[in-house]
Amino acid sequence: MRNIKLVLLIFFSGLVLATGWLYIAWMSLEQTALSSDFYRGLIRETNIGYVAHPELQNYLSAMLLNRMPDRIGGALLEEFDNDLEENAEEEEVDEETRQIWTNLIHSAVIQSYNSAWIENQVFAIVDENLPYIKGEQDSISGEIDLREIKASIKSRIIHELGTLPAESLRALNIPIISTDLENFWGGTIQDFNVQIEPGIAEILADEILAQMDLPDEIRLDTFVAEADLPPQTDQAISAMNQVWELFQYWPYILLSLLLLITLLLAEPSAGLKWFGISTLIFSLTALLCLQVILYTITTLLLLMNNVVIAGASISPALVADIAAYTISRTMNVPLTGLVIGLVMLVGGMVIGLVSKVILKNKQL
Repeated sequence: MRNIKLVLLIFFSGLVLATGWLYIAWMSLEQTALSSDFYRGLIRETNIGYVAHPELQNYLSAMLLNRMPDRIGGALLEEFDNDLEENAEEEEVDEETRQIWTNLIHSAVIQSYNSAWIENQVFAIVDENLPYIKGEQDSISGEIDLREIKASIKSRIIHELGTLPAESLRALNIPIISTDLENFWGGTIQDFNVQIEPGIAEILADEILAQMDLPDEIRLDTFVAEADLPPQTDQAISAMNQVWELFQYWPYILLSLLLLITLLLAEPSAGLKWFGISTLIFSLTALLCLQVILYTITTLLLLMNNVVIAGASISPALVADIAAYTISRTMNVPLTGLVIGLVMLVGGMVIGLVSKVILKNKQL
């Protein structure tokens, strides 16, 4: 009978180890990828913002520029020059003109996406949609407010038009005035200062925004529906929802049942010590694995000149900082397990000593 109890205790201790490792892995995921605080801390504790912001600026700018028609600028000035209207209908804008417009608009757009606005939008999206990934809400929600961006684009286009050299203004057929009239007659365009006629820059900026056809806000559910995501995306999110619901309860229920079974198979003192030792083992091995993972990543990064993630080149030092921060966020779970294991182990030892003293007193 004693041997059977020992075998059962070893078997259930193995279940405790397996459950503990799975629980630590899941809680590590909750403390990192499924936590909005993790992303805020990642920006605060590392230099990832210096890499992410330019990449997001370029992506968002390209998304807006793709909304422009192929014949950019072709109909912008038809009310100022009747000849342009005919040209816009019959011919595409020449490559030089198109390039000037593209560079001007790209400069205005990319400067409008400042880092503070990008961070606020990203954090708002994360905060509103982590509950969807966790299965706590039925659909994606939230909006990206573009009104501030549209106003910024307009003001920057007006500014960029005001800084264009005379040659570019002439190439675009934009009406100009001279600010150096005594040199106008008999001179070349380089001989006098010119600027765009008052009011035209604002009209052009409004027309460019009209061609972009930007809404005041983008609803995320509509954006995702139009993004043509792979069908596996919904399946992955659905699976994540099910796993999240499962891990919210069953590790605690299973560990409680295993503790109860251990206490029934052995006396309270021995049962607490068995369970405490099992908890210490899965907590210590988890801590060791995390340290090995961090050491391995750091060692491999020393052999690399740069790391490419999602098309962005990142320095190995930054990747090491990200890994160290991520690992540090997961340490709390196994450390908590160590404390619980020690308390149970010490509690079992104390109960054993008390039981022996009581038994000895009864014998006396």
